[in-house]
Amino acid sequence: GGGGDEGQVELPLQPLAHLAHVRLAALTAGLEYTRVDVFSYLHRGLNTNHTQFGVPLGSSLGPDADMAQAWISWRPRPAVRLTVEAMALRDGERDVETLESVIDAGNPDFPSGVVQRERRLGVEAWGMLPGYGVEGSLRVSAHDLTDIDHEPGRDGTFWTAEVGLRMRHVFASGGARSVR
Repeated sequence: GGGGDEGQVELPLQPLAHLAHVRLAALTAGLEYTRVDVFSYLHRGLNTNHTQFGVPLGSSLGPDADMAQAWISWRPRPAVRLTVEAMALRDGERDVETLESVIDAGNPDFPSGVVQRERRLGVEAWGMLPGYGVEGSLRVSAHDLTDIDHEPGRDGTFWTAEVGLRMRHVFASGGARSVR
């Protein structure tokens, strides 16, 4: 035919766009960074620390540390989720222990001293059978640590595996029937 259309192929764009939309709708991704300065949490007494209804506020990292996390989850079906996650953590020696030592510390490096580093990569599969009240998960991760407990040259790689299973059953009393 005329018009210069020779050698061109038309692709059905609607099915491709729909397929990409379904796959993107089932994805969840996240990225998080937390840094806690060396001077944080120096108010350690019960009468001077920062609390909310008696619970100390802050991060589980403690002072002189930072952590970056990233994850992506895919739900191919509503009751199935696959997740890949990565984490990197740096933990300083926390050489500033008291309010009085702040003046002596000046402006320490961040993180300070011999820095323990941890890198983790993990995968998790989770699934549920809602009609039967069964939920299960399998998680495998590798941890690579350097300068463990702030001791230079003390390094290690560790693997962990976790298996979880939860079952729920509703017991009926008297003449009631079990609900499934």
